[in-house]
Amino acid sequence: MARHARSARTLAGGVSSAVRRSARPYPLFFTSGAGPRVDDVDGNSYIDYGLAWGPLILGHSHPAITSALHRQLDRELTFGAQHDLEYAVSELLVGIVPCGDLVTFASSGTEIVQVALRLARAVTGRSRFLKFEGHYHGWDDSVLVSYHPSAAEIGAAEGAPIPVAAGQRRHDSVIVAEWNDRTAVERAIATHGSEISAIICEPILCNSGCIPPDPGFLEFLREITLQAGALLIFDEVITGFRLKLDGAQGFYDVTPDLATYAKAIGGGVALSALAGRRDFMHWIANGRVVHAGTLNGNPLALAGAKATLEHLSKDAAAIYTNLHRLGDRLREGLEQALSAHGYPVVTSGAGPVFQVSFMDCPARCYRDLLRADTPLYNDFAMALLDEGVLVLPDGRWYVSTVHTDEVIDETLAAIHRAVA
Repeated sequence: MARHARSARTLAGGVSSAVRRSARPYPLFFTSGAGPRVDDVDGNSYIDYGLAWGPLILGHSHPAITSALHRQLDRELTFGAQHDLEYAVSELLVGIVPCGDLVTFASSGTEIVQVALRLARAVTGRSRFLKFEGHYHGWDDSVLVSYHPSAAEIGAAEGAPIPVAAGQRRHDSVIVAEWNDRTAVERAIATHGSEISAIICEPILCNSGCIPPDPGFLEFLREITLQAGALLIFDEVITGFRLKLDGAQGFYDVTPDLATYAKAIGGGVALSALAGRRDFMHWIANGRVVHAGTLNGNPLALAGAKATLEHLSKDAAAIYTNLHRLGDRLREGLEQALSAHGYPVVTSGAGPVFQVSFMDCPARCYRDLLRADTPLYNDFAMALLDEGVLVLPDGRWYVSTVHTDEVIDETLAAIHRAVA
């Protein structure tokens, strides 16, 4: 607490990202991490299911990544010019990502989504795009709308995009629909089809309840965008390299036109990427669509990405089968422990990323999540912290490749103590 007070004297809010303000009892300060565990400044050790909000797909300080970073540190930090890791990582991505004929790099998910939307506007000659309520595509004004609105805000907006915070620019370019609502999408296309450059979505709504698509919904989005002459963009910032090596595209067998990646791609180093069809990505290649950035494709980030992707690729079938098995086992244990004590609980998601919600039935869209007992989940998260288990405040849980059955056993025992 003393460190947070000191930080707040010079660092706005005492944190470097707004979501960290919601940590209870206050933002914790950490010193180190190894495997599935992280240590705080008071000497407490936690089994970590937050994994830095998702990037640590191989856990903390994985030797494959730290060794690659040490080797690169001995060479150079950044060039602002070309180097061999650029094509080494792009070749890996083209070999993995179904829609990836060409790729380009940036540093954050917010940046790379803006590149994707700019590209969609350019190739279609249209100015608007459709996004879904509750989906998160970064903090830029253009996409930070209708993210986590209240029921009152939804009612007052009458279908219009809802800004999240003060100072945002006008959002006339955004059309918002409800997730898993085919009729709403069809209505938007019928009304604004000649203006819509793209439909963008998280293939699983990980940022709001880990709500999966209804059977056939992603296929529907693929079909309707082709009919409307719009691009389909998968925001795979969370699902990429987590659900499977080839992400949600491989998991659901639906191939978009463009896909954005961040978080797991760097294994803990800041990196994002856009992958897409050659005929669209060629607009970036020939300079008709501008994509720039001093640290784009810097060697440190790409060294981390190369190590991460090579590790995941070595025995991908076994790695992802085990990730899903462990995630499912943890989910089932959570549900059983909480239900046995009379708590209404549902979990949703897929294997290595899922949501725990105190509610009676699974959500199909963001509005269903408004029924969840969020204060009760916050109390549960605090009780887990006392038992040495660190989870995110929004109910999302991540499992890494270094979580084991023994770690799951330890976690389930902690859950039973916390619930009791």
